Amino acid sequence: MYSPTGSFYIHAKAIIADYGTSSARIFLGSENFSSTSLNQNRELGLIISDPTVMSQANATITSDFTNGTAW
Repeated sequence: MYSPTGSFYIHAKAIIADYGTSSARIFLGSENFSSTSLNQNRELGLIISDPTVMSQANATITSDFTNGTAW
């Protein structure tokens, strides 16, 4: 389990765009939406259009959001 006071640091993002449409894509990666992250740092990201992967990722993100605790 992730502890906000522990030494473990999560640096990952998941973005699902246009889910349920033929143009749906999911981004999984470490980039921040900043000029430094996108232009100067060495970051990693994938853009995926496989329906099975998107369905599983959407289910996970939806479950995490639904069952999360407000900060």
